[in-house]
Amino acid sequence: MCLVDRASHSRGPRAHTAGLSADISDRGIALTGGGSLLKNLDKRIQTETNLPVSLAEDPLTSVVMGTAKMLEDFSLLRKLAVLN
Repeated sequence: MCLVDRASHSRGPRAHTAGLSADISDRGIALTGGGSLLKNLDKRIQTETNLPVSLAEDPLTSVVMGTAKMLEDFSLLRKLAVLN
């Protein structure tokens, strides 16, 4: 089982939505956080998915900076909230 199959299988069938699939297909995959710095991870994902993969400009702080922006705009955070 390839890397992508294992990841999607562990998340279950609800992990794939039409909107998410369209966004990923159009924009590719952006890697952030410390794990994105693993050697050749971007190349491995690109090879297995045939999608463009990019690394955040500053992957170690990008997650924190994105979270801070969301917390500054509470109305946007409410729009993006995922309800179970």
